[in-house]
Amino acid sequence: MPDLIQFTASPENSAAEMYAILDAHLAHERAKGAREFWVHVMAAVSSLLVLSSLFPQVVLAQAREVLLALFGASGVCVFIAAGLEWKWYRQETHLLVANQKTRH
Repeated sequence: MPDLIQFTASPENSAAEMYAILDAHLAHERAKGAREFWVHVMAAVSSLLVLSSLFPQVVLAQAREVLLALFGASGVCVFIAAGLEWKWYRQETHLLVANQKTRH
């Protein structure tokens, strides 16, 4: 379910502040989508690794090495995407809190 943001447009808030809130929200959603994509890639590669472990006579050792490398690379991508998601979440939250303060 997509997250909805709520902010107030008022004469005290500049257009740049509104664009900053929307930019942070979109960057957060993109990072969240990237993290979810890489988690799915990691799951798919791990299932192939399990199959290669269950049937070692069918899969070459070099193929298992490639799968292990892909698993590690996708883990790094998940870690990076999670860090970016956290960064943009904090930025979005900071901007929304500042917007809430100007509302009252």
